[in-house]
Amino acid sequence: MDLVFAPQMAPSSSSIFQTREPEPGELVLDVVAAGIGPWDALLHTGGWDVGLVPPAALGVEAVGRVAATGPGVTEFRIGDLVLVHEVPLPGGSGTWAEQVLVSSANVARLPENLTPTIGAALPVAGLTARQALDELQVGADTRLLVVGASGPTASLAVQLARLRGADVVAGAGAAHADNLRALGVSEVIDTHVKD
Repeated sequence: MDLVFAPQMAPSSSSIFQTREPEPGELVLDVVAAGIGPWDALLHTGGWDVGLVPPAALGVEAVGRVAATGPGVTEFRIGDLVLVHEVPLPGGSGTWAEQVLVSSANVARLPENLTPTIGAALPVAGLTARQALDELQVGADTRLLVVGASGPTASLAVQLARLRGADVVAGAGAAHADNLRALGVSEVIDTHVKD
């Protein structure tokens, strides 16, 4: 499950994680909320090299407020709320810091209908869901079975597949059937029934 936390320290307070001035195509973000997922355990064990340089904060997804822009960055302005997922991290520290340096190419505006805490949990799961659907070439002529469909990444895959016009069958517990039907699945297979 993807969780979210918000830094408790004011952005102006001192931190051991120093952010350099942004170069062309980069932004400095004041982190508002950062996602926490099972993949983060891989960061400190060395199972996933994202370019962290100790001492460094962990984390690869967040919502932040643009604090500074590098030369040539015109699509974002100071004060914009954005979401980000980036690997490797150009500043050498992760999104669990008060500030993070990111490439503007890996940033998107936070949609107005999303809170920062919801938005911070979307980048990794959303990108994973989209990449899986792209790899499978899911389109309007696809009938897709999504197993574990009530989980964060799988439920995003369900919604994105429906937006592509696919007929989606969900494998999940009966307790999730109504929610999955509301997301547009055509059939729910109860994966908790023996045999």
